[in-house]
Amino acid sequence: MTLFFVIALATVFYIGPLYLPAWFTWEDVVATAISPFSYEQAKALFLLLCFLSVCILYYRRQRRNKTIFRVPKKGEKGRLRLPDRKRDSGSVNMAIVLIVLVLVFVVTGYSQAFGGGRMVSIAREIVNMRSGPATSYEVLWKLGKGYPLQVVGSRKDWYKVQDFEGDSGWIHKRLVSRTPHVVVKKKIINIRSRPGTQHELIAKAKRGTVFQTIASVKGWVKVRHRGGITGWIARRLVWGW
Repeated sequence: MTLFFVIALATVFYIGPLYLPAWFTWEDVVATAISPFSYEQAKALFLLLCFLSVCILYYRRQRRNKTIFRVPKKGEKGRLRLPDRKRDSGSVNMAIVLIVLVLVFVVTGYSQAFGGGRMVSIAREIVNMRSGPATSYEVLWKLGKGYPLQVVGSRKDWYKVQDFEGDSGWIHKRLVSRTPHVVVKKKIINIRSRPGTQHELIAKAKRGTVFQTIASVKGWVKVRHRGGITGWIARRLVWGW
């Protein structure tokens, strides 16, 4: 049961933010609070300690339950029964499988946190995307607030990121957040009152316009613009999360 709890924690910490980013915006607050330590390293260490604790508990239980002979069943006299090796072997195999699952969750989540497809958005009004991981490098682009980016690498306090057009560069970790946003990737698109092409057209948006993501359904995303417009856009017309 304890091992299942560790698996649940790993799922919440790593898989959850990938599919429900709006529920995990509190991670930015935690990351700031534990500075100068890396938040990704802290949660990986926490899960590793939980995993080691489970291993220690399992080992102690096995030592405690290890006997040469088992107590006879009720009503039996003068007979000692050999332990059920088959049942013990099944328990060990199950424990090994669960341990492997925990390691898969941790390794997968750790790689995602350090550049395996994680999405971030610009947290300031104007942010410089540079050619290298330091302020001494050339400024390639100036990005506006909310602009979504995909993390493809990491070096110390810098993320290597890529935008929807394939341009890549480096941004300091303090300048991005986990608030979900999308950017229009087509020349001009329609914004509708509800998810579906049969619903009322309320506005249009040009390529490069950024929206904050509010909700999503199959094939559609509900967005809000800083100008106050809220509506639905077909998912295939935008890039982000």
